[in-house]
Amino acid sequence: MPLLFGLTMFGSALLLFVVQPLIGRLLLPLLGGSPLVWNTALVFFQGILLLGYTYAHRLGQWHSRSAVLLHAVVLTLPLLILPFLVDGDRARTWLTQFGPMFGLLALLLTIVGLPFFALATTAPLLQTWFSRSGHRRASDPYFLYVASNAGSMIALVAYPFLIEPFLPLAMQSATWRVGYIAVVVAILLCGISIGRGTPPPVTEAAETPPQPITTARRLRWIGLSALPSSLLVSVTSYLTTDLAPMPLLWLLPLALYLLTFMLAFSTSIRIPTQTLGRVLMILVSAVALAMLLHASEPLFLVLACHLLMFFLATLLAHCQLAADRPPAGDLTQFYLVMSLGGVLGGIFNVWLAPLLFHRAGLIEYPLAIALVSLARSPEDDPRIRTTDWLLPMLLLLATLGWRALIQQNAWIAGSVADLSKQLSLPAENLRGGLTYGVSLLLAYMLVDRRLRFAIAIAGLILISRMDDGPVGRTILLERNHLGLVQVAIDPDEQFIRMVHGNTIHGQQWRDRSDPRHGDPLTYYHRRGPMGEVFKQGFDPDNRPIRIGAIGLGTGSLAAYAKPNQDWDFFELDPAVEKLARDDQYFTYLRDTKAKSMQVILGDARLQLETIPDGSYNLLIVDAFSSDSIPIHLITAEALELYRRKLTPDGVLAIHLSNRYLKLSPIVAKLAESAEPAWTIMLAQDRGVDDEIQKAEGRFPSEWVLLAPNAERLAPWKRNRLFSPYRAPAGTPRWTDDYAALLAAILPVWGEPD
Repeated sequence: MPLLFGLTMFGSALLLFVVQPLIGRLLLPLLGGSPLVWNTALVFFQGILLLGYTYAHRLGQWHSRSAVLLHAVVLTLPLLILPFLVDGDRARTWLTQFGPMFGLLALLLTIVGLPFFALATTAPLLQTWFSRSGHRRASDPYFLYVASNAGSMIALVAYPFLIEPFLPLAMQSATWRVGYIAVVVAILLCGISIGRGTPPPVTEAAETPPQPITTARRLRWIGLSALPSSLLVSVTSYLTTDLAPMPLLWLLPLALYLLTFMLAFSTSIRIPTQTLGRVLMILVSAVALAMLLHASEPLFLVLACHLLMFFLATLLAHCQLAADRPPAGDLTQFYLVMSLGGVLGGIFNVWLAPLLFHRAGLIEYPLAIALVSLARSPEDDPRIRTTDWLLPMLLLLATLGWRALIQQNAWIAGSVADLSKQLSLPAENLRGGLTYGVSLLLAYMLVDRRLRFAIAIAGLILISRMDDGPVGRTILLERNHLGLVQVAIDPDEQFIRMVHGNTIHGQQWRDRSDPRHGDPLTYYHRRGPMGEVFKQGFDPDNRPIRIGAIGLGTGSLAAYAKPNQDWDFFELDPAVEKLARDDQYFTYLRDTKAKSMQVILGDARLQLETIPDGSYNLLIVDAFSSDSIPIHLITAEALELYRRKLTPDGVLAIHLSNRYLKLSPIVAKLAESAEPAWTIMLAQDRGVDDEIQKAEGRFPSEWVLLAPNAERLAPWKRNRLFSPYRAPAGTPRWTDDYAALLAAILPVWGEPD
């Protein structure tokens, strides 16, 4: 019997974790790749999970046979709408009527709400049924929770590596339907198998009166569930934006999160929480040191430090939850409260933090790190003393004073510079070590009192936010639900730049009296591919020209505009447009020579659909950066859209510079397989070393030019930067139905450094 229940929970959890990316991919061409879409979907699925647990809690109070009969009806209803289908016309109507957020919620509710709800009830309901089965292990059915989390973890890894690369979306949807039917049958078999079983007898002498479930106890469960949920989103955001924006890195925190549930609720593993708490505080200090120094190298060590801290913190919280779990009779209530905590943690990070910390940056991660220390077992005397807040505050004030002395005293600054040369260390790292090293040691001396240590660690990390980061000195932060954008001045104070995480989205000379002030820089400089495109293909021609550019950044491309040209920029993030138009930072848009220029906000593919066909002589796609690749802009359907919007002699330019993805073979395959085929040329500007980047603001870049008319690319055939290009054998053809990110990662792994 435990095998049947365990396999059923395993299969149900596997389907739950597969359906989330599957639905996201189905909706991507209609909704675009906005973070608001993904975050709204995440909260939707958490909300439906909470509803499922609420239903399971109520149903668990019913007589077994009645409960099985009712649940059988609930399980069979989703078969009426499977496999998953997306009605494009209805989707566009709802998005127009209800807005992007509520329109998406309505779509998700009608497409996947019912099947997801039905499966979300499985874990708590089956454990409740098992507790009434009369089996010898029925009194403590929590061990089955391990099978559920194992299914979730396998699905998490299987989707990007085994499912998406080999199955089109239509086949994924059909296969999911078959899996759902199998799980429904298994659930009903579980319900039938318990019959009128009764719980195993217990010996009264050995029976311990259960601890009452008070409001305080429920609030503790919520807190111990919300903290790991918030920490999961925080650490994922920090790692994938500030440290290493590489594809699929988000898998690691989520996999570790699920693993902690398996370990915490396992009946065969005993984890010493006191020792775990002490080791965790050492790792919290190590992570704090890395953040104080803005350390990103060696990357593997820094990543390992953050991930190990996250793993132990989440494991500690989940172990405390598992240790405080109630008897089987209150199992569904326990899971319901846990689910509520998880939802609240996610809502805080996804929806509330961007509003609360609009100008403060991503400070929810430092706050979550500080709260980790509060998840430890309380001290013998848990009362808050005056010294619990006074000592860390004195430490923080002393740190501020010491920091000011180190930064402003000329003798100390010179000594640090000399010492850094002798030790071959970056001056900023040495300065940071001197500033925060002693403070961090003193903070660790407060570790025995949870509140003292939490205040000290959070305060030190927040103080370090005032220091210059790897991309320079931040002078402005703009944050919304689409992410965090900052304006910074480079360390040598020559350039002002727009930054997302550690990715620079454009920069400009600061000195406005310098004749180079209006020159395009970074990937768009005049000696690079973009400079040659305008020099050889469009500058000599004075006929009216209309140019579209997907991706605004600082507006660098506007420096190429001529009086005979009309320009349309497509930009997803309103904060980017706001900063690009603010001429106290950037002047490209203000100083443009274009006949007209407009910025069209929204997902580029959706907005392009509204533009008349044959509008653009040149269309520039510049939306690929870091790991946030909008796949829906680089599929066969997207390329056909671009063809329609171009004039017969139009040119399509796609910017493919990326540290972690090799996208040129993907684009070449699309061009070759199109009907009719495109002519394609590859441009690689590799002759830009670190010194040139630092002194002149020019970055290396990779572009492809495509044209429906082969003769249109003739101006660049003899250019040293451009060469004909064909897709390597075996390159997959990406479509809205099939686009495996793994295909773009593997060629990068195979390239020599």
